[in-house]
Amino acid sequence: METPPKISAMYYVKNEEEFAPYSILSIYNVVDEIVVVDNGSTDRTRERLSEFDKVCWFEYQTEDFSELANFALSKCRGDWILKIDGDEVFYRDIEEVLPVLTEYDQIDAYTCRFFHLNFGLDSMQNVSDDDGRFQRIFLFQNRPGRKFINPLHESLIGLGPAIADSGLHYVHYGYTKPMEFILDKLKQYASKMGDPYFYEGRTANHLLEQAERTPFPYEHPEVIKEYIKQKGYSGGTPKPPKDMQQLRHYLDHIVASKHTKVEEKQEKQGNSLEIGALPNCISPGFEHLDLRPLPYVDIVGDIRNIPVEDNTYEQVIVPGYLLEHLPYHDIGKALRECFRITKEGGKVYVRIYDGLKIAEAYAAGEINNESFNKLLFGGDREGWERHRCVLDRVILRKMMEMTGLKVDMEYNQHWIIELGGTKYTHFSELG
Repeated sequence: METPPKISAMYYVKNEEEFAPYSILSIYNVVDEIVVVDNGSTDRTRERLSEFDKVCWFEYQTEDFSELANFALSKCRGDWILKIDGDEVFYRDIEEVLPVLTEYDQIDAYTCRFFHLNFGLDSMQNVSDDDGRFQRIFLFQNRPGRKFINPLHESLIGLGPAIADSGLHYVHYGYTKPMEFILDKLKQYASKMGDPYFYEGRTANHLLEQAERTPFPYEHPEVIKEYIKQKGYSGGTPKPPKDMQQLRHYLDHIVASKHTKVEEKQEKQGNSLEIGALPNCISPGFEHLDLRPLPYVDIVGDIRNIPVEDNTYEQVIVPGYLLEHLPYHDIGKALRECFRITKEGGKVYVRIYDGLKIAEAYAAGEINNESFNKLLFGGDREGWERHRCVLDRVILRKMMEMTGLKVDMEYNQHWIIELGGTKYTHFSELG
């Protein structure tokens, strides 16, 4: 009988005594070792996690999360790596699904989705089970060339082209902690991202009032359910388990299409990136990035945290409608990421609708209310598909310049505006 592949769980933690034991319990039966890197905990995290015999404990302190991740990865001996945080707890169906996922050694990595609880145990930021904002790579093969980049929101690079969706979900409990703790954490993140005054003057009540919240419909994962009841919450319905027959059919399809995808990627020049790839508008000769692990997507990632090395592409193309799906303050993060991955002298192109022309056409009766709403606000769709802001050429130009781009091209056609910004070849040119 063939020996099943070994799986290493990979954590790096700091003061996670409350949820980390439940996180480990949720994956304990499907992994062979649990690598925990402590980043300077001052609570009982080590004491509580040392109770698990599979835990291999290491200490490493740094403010760079990618450095922590790479250190943890270097200590993993498994064939597959399950990357998980101490405040993330899986549902029990992972015990049935994970052994199937690791059977498919032709697949390079898997994504999962998660319920991002928001300021309470009964509310979440997700608008549905399949909200694409809350999806990430969590399981990947332990092969040479894989490493993490980005010091704050670390991203994994060096993966092959075959990335599949596992269909699994976990619950993220990090934002159910006291509001003052969350506000302090957000302030630290904002400061590290170069915007130290973003949360200046805001209180916990401000966060709660402005939070995007929908009811959390399910019971909590089995391993933490009793603890959650002790905290006063016992609602929700059982979460349906993954359909295993459907999963195998889907994975067989991914494997069958892998060879074609590898050949197509080898034919690409690889010096240009198109973000927000759609099958009817992808450009030949480009690599394509999307949040969804679709067959024609080369890189799965969030535009605010692109899993690509610095100075990689000659040109990056960004659709404005994608930027407008983000909260306004996140657009700067996305543009900074585009700037980071563009080579010196390379160009970032951003296309947006010309809101003024659309408004003039609406006022003149040339388009109806439905078309106006769809063009500017994403129609009547619910959730994150709806536009959170509307960009115009003045605001977009300013934001691109603040990123560090020299906006030197503007193209207008019908209702479309395209701005092109060049990355300076020498820092001194910023003058």
